[in-house]
Amino acid sequence: PVGRAVHHGAGQPLARASAAPVEVDYLPGCGLWVSRAAWEATGGFDAALFLYYEDADLCRRVRAAGFGVRLAPRARMAHAGSRSTGVESPLSVYHLTRNRLRFVARHGSAGERAAALADLVRIAAGRSLRGDRRAGPSW
Repeated sequence: PVGRAVHHGAGQPLARASAAPVEVDYLPGCGLWVSRAAWEATGGFDAALFLYYEDADLCRRVRAAGFGVRLAPRARMAHAGSRSTGVESPLSVYHLTRNRLRFVARHGSAGERAAALADLVRIAAGRSLRGDRRAGPSW
């Protein structure tokens, strides 16, 4: 879906054949190494995207500044996701929704912005109809 940051290779078996870095659109911030030159050229993370999408936004700005965003296939990391907010907590749903809209507003075309908004309205409406506790923060 438009405006969703998806981890490269998520759900796929590990490919260990190639040691060569692979150019990707996005890397998760929990395992992101940024050169000083790229950090200074972009200003680093944007505090307006606190909690989610700050890494995807930084990767977009790094690429726009002429630097690469590369995945090191042999690098390994472990990340216990959602420890700060809890899985699907109202706090995480609010920040994911808000920051997805901010991300697509900055980086998406008019069509992508409309599609992301429609997708988020569909999600929020579905949660509301089901009486899901995440409906409020979705709206």
